[in-house]
Amino acid sequence: MIYAKRALTVEQQADQLIARGLVADRSELIGRLTSVNYYLFGVKPSVPGKNKNPKWHNTPGFANDRVGLMLTVCHFWLGQVSPSTKWKARLFDLFNEYPEIPLAEMGIPPNWHTHPLWV
Repeated sequence: MIYAKRALTVEQQADQLIARGLVADRSELIGRLTSVNYYLFGVKPSVPGKNKNPKWHNTPGFANDRVGLMLTVCHFWLGQVSPSTKWKARLFDLFNEYPEIPLAEMGIPPNWHTHPLWV
């Protein structure tokens, strides 16, 4: 399976929804689409405080308005709930199998494997 479909820009998504008559206010829609996590999950996640949880503030950092942070949160909590989970290895395998997935657009920084939350 080849990941060939290119993601639309926020503006292109907004134009499609307006053309279909589903949305009237373009600027409000672009504001919502810009924050991917708000659009998908209804919340904008934030990282824990730096004093009690310094690992969350190490570099490379994850953008809090992209799915990369949500993957990190899922990995963290799955590791707490089920230390023997294979989720991390399966996620790495998925990204290795499909190298054309745009990790940077997902808010996943280069060398993210070296982040203390992922080692």
